[in-house]
Amino acid sequence: MRHYQYAIVLTAALIVGLSGCVSTELASYDFDDLAMTVDARVAPDAEIDASYSIVVDPDDPVRTALSIGSSLAKANQVAQVESKLREALRETDMRAIVEDELVEFVQTTFDARVVENRRAADLQLLIDVESYGIDAGGPGSGIEFQLSAVAMLFDLRSGDRIWRTSESVSEPVSGDVFGLPPVAGNVLSAVRLSELTEKEIADGLERLARDAAWDIGLELERDIYRAHRALD
Repeated sequence: MRHYQYAIVLTAALIVGLSGCVSTELASYDFDDLAMTVDARVAPDAEIDASYSIVVDPDDPVRTALSIGSSLAKANQVAQVESKLREALRETDMRAIVEDELVEFVQTTFDARVVENRRAADLQLLIDVESYGIDAGGPGSGIEFQLSAVAMLFDLRSGDRIWRTSESVSEPVSGDVFGLPPVAGNVLSAVRLSELTEKEIADGLERLARDAAWDIGLELERDIYRAHRALD
């Protein structure tokens, strides 16, 4: 499938943690001459965090009453978003998405020959998605896509692990990911998200997951480059 590059826009608000174990051994592999299998393991339950608050002012009962009424309405919005998100995440096959995107990456970038049968492969790229999900925050807060994963490359002939990296992403999500028109600041809130169908949310989540998987592939490419540079 085509890589949805527009799904994530790197800004100062993006927090990405990447820690790779770079080995010069990577430089000794000609990936276009070897068969590679790509496998993903994904945590069974996605994470959803949605919240709202009520302001209580003991010196101003009118303000408190208005706040409670407003918060109850906001709580209903958050509940709607949470329900839609849970259903959308259930519809999102994260394992298949990650595998599909990384298969495309290694074929496009390394001209690698990808095989499904592990017994026919020389190398295995294994991605362990430890957690992923959506932080919906409060009704007026922005939405964040979060993913934590570990990727490893094994030489199946020797059984050696020749590469490892970990990635942790906490990415503010813009409305265009879900096909929404831009607004001031291009911030996607729980209120705007509640206006979408579960299918529209699931499509947006797929785009976000594909970009996160592509970033893992980019880290492998960078480490291969570093390995070659270390030998120069």
